[in-house]
Amino acid sequence: MKISVFFSAMLIMMAAAYSGSIKADTKVVAHRGYWKTEGSAQNSIASLVKGDSIKAYGSEFDVWLTADGNLVVNHDRVFKGVNFPEASMEEISAVRLDNGEKVPTLEEYLSAALRHPDIRLVLEVKTHGNDSVRQTLACQKIVDMVNGFKLQDRVDYIAFSLFACKELHRLSPETPVY
Repeated sequence: MKISVFFSAMLIMMAAAYSGSIKADTKVVAHRGYWKTEGSAQNSIASLVKGDSIKAYGSEFDVWLTADGNLVVNHDRVFKGVNFPEASMEEISAVRLDNGEKVPTLEEYLSAALRHPDIRLVLEVKTHGNDSVRQTLACQKIVDMVNGFKLQDRVDYIAFSLFACKELHRLSPETPVY
């Protein structure tokens, strides 16, 4: 009986110590920015700013390549009736986010990020179907823009396309890719 009580107590102490170390290492990344708050919207400049205001470790956002070769920040392939990878920048610029902001370009988003140097940028490259040419172009333009803003040390790249992940790693081997 004493042995089982001893082992039970040891397990409880080890579990408590382990959970304490997990808590100390936990970092919050605002998914699509901190958008479930007044004045914000998914993938908006406001969601990035609000994520920084609550001291989130990072802000995740999604990037599409438009039909005419521009980079825009938005989660959904089709948003308010506009198919982002098939639309022109002119079409997308008419779309308003739920907080009234226009859909930001990647350039606008990264420019805003420069004013908030404490938040990490978790950039998701959206999958452009099975089109490796467009996926390669999207990755190249994204890496070039991130590097142009000198933000490569603050960016983590993520993608659901293994092809895109390999391409991002090829183009920016020092930047984390998940």
